[in-house]
Amino acid sequence: NIFQIFKFFCCVYFKFMGNEWKGQLILGNVVASSSLKMVAKVPTKYGMRSVEFAGISKTPLILTACDDGNIRCWQSGGGEVPLVEKPVSILPGHGGYVKSLSLRGAKAVANGEQKGSTILLSSSSDTTIKLWDLRRSVQAVSTWDDHGHASEVEKVKWCKSQDLRSSFVSTGKDGFILAWDARFPKPTTGIRLGTEVSSVDTHPTTFNIVAGDLEGNVIEFDLRKLKIPVNETKKASKKEKKIDQTVKTMHSDKVTDIAFSSDGSLIASSSQDKTLRVFDSQSFMIKHEAKAGDFVSSVAWVEVEKNAGKLLSASWDGRIRLLQACK
Repeated sequence: NIFQIFKFFCCVYFKFMGNEWKGQLILGNVVASSSLKMVAKVPTKYGMRSVEFAGISKTPLILTACDDGNIRCWQSGGGEVPLVEKPVSILPGHGGYVKSLSLRGAKAVANGEQKGSTILLSSSSDTTIKLWDLRRSVQAVSTWDDHGHASEVEKVKWCKSQDLRSSFVSTGKDGFILAWDARFPKPTTGIRLGTEVSSVDTHPTTFNIVAGDLEGNVIEFDLRKLKIPVNETKKASKKEKKIDQTVKTMHSDKVTDIAFSSDGSLIASSSQDKTLRVFDSQSFMIKHEAKAGDFVSSVAWVEVEKNAGKLLSASWDGRIRLLQACK
């Protein structure tokens, strides 16, 4: 993940060693020379699968999704101790791997300033989604379990548009993309694809959603056109559930991550076919392609100062790369 304001990046990983999972939390900087500098590294006795920055300050909290069912909060510090080596708090509650995290976007306040959000979503292999208010408690505020996905919830993502601040989307191994309003116990609508939906992102200003699946396809659609109640979606035939969408095979293997650029004009996707692609969000025309030595597991836009138009990617060969995606 990228903390755009102060050019931090954070990466987590997990690896099976002996008979147990182990992980590592890495904090770094995108420096002025357009290169990367690692400033801290913390090994853990558990795997980690997702990371988020919380707070608008020079020392944000770092939230990690862990394989033991917990979310851990780490304090970045700067100076001689850029990262405290033990978590400052733990958010328990999931009964399986915590697979993804999503922090609601900053809210505009007076004088054009922004107020950092403390509202966090998490998804898990236990089939649940949880909502947390980091200011109030280490216990989840809400849990969605009975009316959502029938299997592991792969990804959860807040909608970024100011018109959809209480809305989020989730994807699962059951092939569903579900849309939710955090104020209600059931999803508002959804769509079923032909296979596991492995990644998802929301457009920064519109109602568009982009997702990637197990077979290398990328799907983009307008959330407003999903008018089918989710219980009807699950019963609908293929003919009945067609919606206006753009579908294109962008990779030859699983799409591991997908992300809109800050203006929504471009989409970046990574894959287990060892490639990263950047393409136009309307025409799907490929603008840039890069290859790695192993599965590319994640991708994030870097859009600060001279680094605008660059991407960070992480791959199974243990490398984090800074790439020029567009000029």
